[in-house]
This record gives sequence, structure tokens and C-alpha cells, in this order.
Amino acid sequence: MKTGELSTRPYNALYSLMPTTFHSNLVDSGLATKQSNYLLDVDHETLQHKKYKNIFGLGDVCNLPTSKTFWAS
Repeated sequence: MKTGELSTRPYNALYSLMPTTFHSNLVDSGLATKQSNYLLDVDHETLQHKKYKNIFGLGDVCNLPTSKTFWAS
């Protein structure tokens, strides 16, 4: 505070917004491209990669129409 006065307030949760970036190993291998927003390009129903049929994706690395946050789980 501008006056130097200390204030204590109760809280239940702490939110930290850390900077994020794409997974470089997915981009370097060609599994994630600019067209897939640098996320694993999977079928939305099967989670199978659209180009490589032996690759499946799980979690926030997939290009799915979901929120990529912990609290959305």
C-alpha cells in the first residue's frame, strides 16, 4: 500500500498464471504444427492423431475444444 500500512486478508486459493509455450518435442517431431495451434492434432472423438494412426493423445497437449486449465477439470 502507498502508506506502508500492512494488511492481512484471509484467502482460500492462490492462482498463479505462469507463462506457457508449445511442447517443443511435439513441434520438432512434426506431430504438432502451426495449423493445429502447436498442439497435438488429434481426432476429437477418438484422440487418435490425424496423420499418424499409431499415436494417441491425452491431456492439455491435444488440440481439443476444451479449456486448458487445472480448474476446468
